[in-house]
Amino acid sequence: MSTNMVITDQKVDVLPDGWKWVQLGSVCAQDKNIIDPKDADTCCPYLGLEHIESNTGNILRDPQKVIKGEGKSTTFLFDDRHILYGKLRPYLNKVALPEFRGRCTTELIPLLPREIDREYLAWLLRRPSTIQAAMREKTGSRMPRANMDSLLKLQVPLPPLPEQKRITAIINEQMAAVAKAMAACEVQLAAAKTLSASYLRFVFESEEVRNWERYILGDCVSKIGSGVTPSGGQKAYVPKGISLIRSQNVLMNNFSLDGLAFITQLQDESMANTRISSSDVLLNITGASIGRVCVVPDQVLPANVNQHVSIIRLTRRLLPNFLCLYLSSPQFQQFIWAEQSGATRQALTKSDIEKFVIPRPSIAKQKEISDNYEAQASIIDRLIQSIESQLLSLVALPKSVIRKAFRGEL
Repeated sequence: MSTNMVITDQKVDVLPDGWKWVQLGSVCAQDKNIIDPKDADTCCPYLGLEHIESNTGNILRDPQKVIKGEGKSTTFLFDDRHILYGKLRPYLNKVALPEFRGRCTTELIPLLPREIDREYLAWLLRRPSTIQAAMREKTGSRMPRANMDSLLKLQVPLPPLPEQKRITAIINEQMAAVAKAMAACEVQLAAAKTLSASYLRFVFESEEVRNWERYILGDCVSKIGSGVTPSGGQKAYVPKGISLIRSQNVLMNNFSLDGLAFITQLQDESMANTRISSSDVLLNITGASIGRVCVVPDQVLPANVNQHVSIIRLTRRLLPNFLCLYLSSPQFQQFIWAEQSGATRQALTKSDIEKFVIPRPSIAKQKEISDNYEAQASIIDRLIQSIESQLLSLVALPKSVIRKAFRGEL
């Protein structure tokens, strides 16, 4: 077979003129220079797998810092000539280019390049097909490790040295551009996710609100109560039946079907006091999700709640959507968390909820606020989806860049 042709994953890859296929082990070697544990503290800075960022290879610690007692087991010496390859869980893609002398865990293998550009070799090791090859020949299942002897037999594309440097420069430039674009998208996404709260702050902290009448929530309800978990816990759940709503289903002004549990008709009959009616307001009353609130969607009825969710059933004085918006407003959420700050366990009682002070404008005003929020929320959701779609596209770009790089298409 020609040196510029190789079979990979049942297809023939042909390289550009001047390129050739070589075994990985012919362009680098494992350089396992062991540091005696008793010399560790006085030797040099230590790197563990946790100090290497996946995919980028960024080193996440100060190379000047030597911590006494760190990495007391056997370690390998490395310097700025080496590439550090993370052999434990190869799918984490931890490949680093240190610019200093140090020592590392034996789960990081110092590789010494031979007649190959160090950065080009690092990108070769990070490419998806190298990761796949490492996982194919791994040892162990719970803690998979790359079989280095097998990995070093992998056929890899090798262009002339000037071309290696050119390709590396392009990859680095494009990766930097992707990272910059992703950072900008993440800033936009974070800002977009605050828009709903900003709108609620604008509504409920306005001058107009100060003139609204205020009522105790207990005077505006026909029911406040929480549910129970069926005897047997999760073992009592069935694939289909009556919905059992848990705190994970109650999001902020939104209901999630993910993880919705079901109970039998017989269990439902024993939980009559926890049944939900159309338009009931659901409020999480325990744990880290305390304060999340939404209106139950009719599509999940008939339904019950467990002990972590409270049912608030309103009279005609308050609209369910309006109450949800007020309870989810930044101002009221601060109140909820301030009330829990001194508690050993975060929890809202029926008595706590009954004492909530709620502004109550006219029904027409409540509906106007609710309708305006729905319109705003729809726009915000589309904006968030658009940004998340951009992020997904950006996440896929590095693999595309690397794939093209090692086919000679850059």
